[in-house]
Amino acid sequence: MSVAYCFVCEGPLEKSVLKLEQLAEHTDQLNELLEEAELKLIDDFVVDDFSGLSALAEELQVNFADAQASEEQWFDASEGLQWIESLQQHMAKVETEFSNLETLLADIDNLKQGLQQAIKQATRWRFQVDLDA
Repeated sequence: MSVAYCFVCEGPLEKSVLKLEQLAEHTDQLNELLEEAELKLIDDFVVDDFSGLSALAEELQVNFADAQASEEQWFDASEGLQWIESLQQHMAKVETEFSNLETLLADIDNLKQGLQQAIKQATRWRFQVDLDA
């Protein structure tokens, strides 16, 4: 099973859902860079409606009572764009080794393009976790 972050927008966009597998694969390394740059962590933008976990939750008898509240959480696209641009700038300054660097940079660039499109269309965004990537 692989995991991906999905860039999801509140309103319709050309690419309103975008899977970012490399971002998920490198979360720990990226979060270290984000901490160094004193930026929000990736997880700060993750909101999950737990729909992919409903069968598991039922089996384990877990109640996601506050899942409804988290479904309503969205982030301003301009904040997201500033955040991803700051990450890109920090990555350019420091020496880090990532496996699949080109694919990771492509994910980051796709996210940046998605955020730019969200700004143009005045819609908000968030990350959701896709466990079946």
